[in-house]
Amino acid sequence: MPFYKDSQNKVHFLDREDCHNLLPAGCVPITKAEADALRAPTPAEQAVIDAAAAAAADALANRQAAKADAFVNFLATKSPAEVTARVQADVTDLASARVVLTKLAVAVSVLARNALG
Repeated sequence: MPFYKDSQNKVHFLDREDCHNLLPAGCVPITKAEADALRAPTPAEQAVIDAAAAAAADALANRQAAKADAFVNFLATKSPAEVTARVQADVTDLASARVVLTKLAVAVSVLARNALG
């Protein structure tokens, strides 16, 4: 059998039967099913893995949504002078100021999550 466990239940694998001398002392042969069970994450470890995957998916979705926004994309690709001119042209009243402010908040939110998260 190519799978072994040591006295601390750590799994070891040998792809050649003549390499038993490489195993830690006290290793015993186990089946693949036993090796898979020993290597499986605990429920607490799986919860951490799942939470990290959900956070990564959320961050990716936020980043993609920001990239899809024309104004946020404009901010990311233009010079400060071009951004200034665009904001001055776009902001003509309170309603348009709110729109621009919202877009700026989205951009800052995505940047902050990437930098601070």
